[in-house]
Amino acid sequence: MRIATQQPPGASRPLLLINGMAARLQMWRPFVAALPARHLVMFDLPGIGGGLSLRVPELMPAIAQWLTDLLDVMEIDEADVLGYSWGGVLAQQFARDAPDRLHRLVLTSTNHGWGGVPVPLLPLWNPLPNSTGDDLGKLVAAAFGADPNSSNAFAAILTAFNPQKSSFSGQFRQLYSTMGWTSLPWLHTLKAPTLVVAGDDDPFVPISTSRTISDTIPDARLELIPGGGHLIPTNQPSRLARSVDNFLNESDC
Repeated sequence: MRIATQQPPGASRPLLLINGMAARLQMWRPFVAALPARHLVMFDLPGIGGGLSLRVPELMPAIAQWLTDLLDVMEIDEADVLGYSWGGVLAQQFARDAPDRLHRLVLTSTNHGWGGVPVPLLPLWNPLPNSTGDDLGKLVAAAFGADPNSSNAFAAILTAFNPQKSSFSGQFRQLYSTMGWTSLPWLHTLKAPTLVVAGDDDPFVPISTSRTISDTIPDARLELIPGGGHLIPTNQPSRLARSVDNFLNESDC
């Protein structure tokens, strides 16, 4: 698997960045550029970016255990975690299963599983971009693991079937991991300070879903980005970085 880190002098606790569906770690480039002073850890999930898949398709708890094993290998005792889209689902599971390894949690453009995305496909057929550039080509490109700043959806689909770049099997396994998954029965048990960031013009995640997550996690905070779409880390990296940095710098007292 591929791992990339940024560790400026004096930086302390790492911020673990969990990719969206089928995305490779390159998706974080604009966000990383907006956070030059923070210790960051990025990685490709199993089966993505040419890396090996897990031996059999696994459900979300097993992938959360894989994430814990990754921290062990990297000798990271505790981390802040930012999960984007599908990565936010994994981040929620990790927060439940390994609370002693988590310091602060950021959930971006994500949902709580069943019932969280009532109309996920209809906006895809609107070819007009919103104010943040979530046009049809970029959404399709991102969905197939390409650079979300690219509008070449056809090339993204071809890339999805290229095992040297992004395995279609890996994407299927990510979809499989969410089967029957929901965090609603246990979201109220999460203890880590949590920031929920969402765009108010996200075609995949309704505002009501983001509010449900923030209202259910004790003392969680919701920040809505006006005009923000689904591709916040790439379309509004500076805005997201500012919110995340301020949140992580807050005192725990």
